[in-house]
Amino acid sequence: MILNPVTGETDVSFKQVHDNLIPLEDVLNLMDKLGTKTKRMVVVLDEFQEIFRIDKRLDRVLRSIMQNHQHINYIFSGSSESMIREIFENKKSAFYHFAYLMPLKRIREEEFSQFLIESFGKKRGQSKSISNEILLETSAHPYYTQQLAFIVWEILSRSGYSSDIIQKAVNEILQNHDHDYERLWHGFNRTDMKVLIGLSDSDLEPLSNAFSMKYEAGPESTVYSSLQRLSRKGIVVKQVKSYTIDDPFFRKWIVLRRNR
Repeated sequence: MILNPVTGETDVSFKQVHDNLIPLEDVLNLMDKLGTKTKRMVVVLDEFQEIFRIDKRLDRVLRSIMQNHQHINYIFSGSSESMIREIFENKKSAFYHFAYLMPLKRIREEEFSQFLIESFGKKRGQSKSISNEILLETSAHPYYTQQLAFIVWEILSRSGYSSDIIQKAVNEILQNHDHDYERLWHGFNRTDMKVLIGLSDSDLEPLSNAFSMKYEAGPESTVYSSLQRLSRKGIVVKQVKSYTIDDPFFRKWIVLRRNR
């Protein structure tokens, strides 16, 4: 821990040593001691749904530590709403009802478009058409819009503008993540694969007979179980009336994979 004597700011960092989570406990307990009733510390844990990838018991360890803290306000954030809900709303979860859920709405497409137009306008012309095409590809999803915009900016810097610049950027992303998507794909069972194929190239309602018959996904109960399973993993998200694959580039990869 480093304490800046001028600003009073505290910088804390730690590394997990083998299977030892004691350093994490020591850091959080120390931060609780630094806070007071009137000046609480604020700890933000971003992409909190990833805790299970770090350590399978990390959720229980963190809960046992945090529940005793009196001088820290914790903020848990994550990009996968379904996985965050699973952590805080599943009765079997260590963090069941540990925090208030505050779902954030997506950035309005008009505001996102204006931001992109202003950003690309500093680099090259055609900023409006570039921005519209990016948002069309990503459905204005904040993370994937940022990812695609960054690659487009890189291509502009390297080669300048061309009418197919968005497609070039998408292809570059697909190529960069090909092995990752391949490993992800082979982790699904056959039913999940069929459901994902249907979601990737069809507007059919997944819980319909037409969907089940076209993609041989099985009865409605089987498709529903698959959708719930994929939702918990953050692969599929539920919209107002249906479901969609969260990652637009993974969706494109699935379509291309079928044509290999």
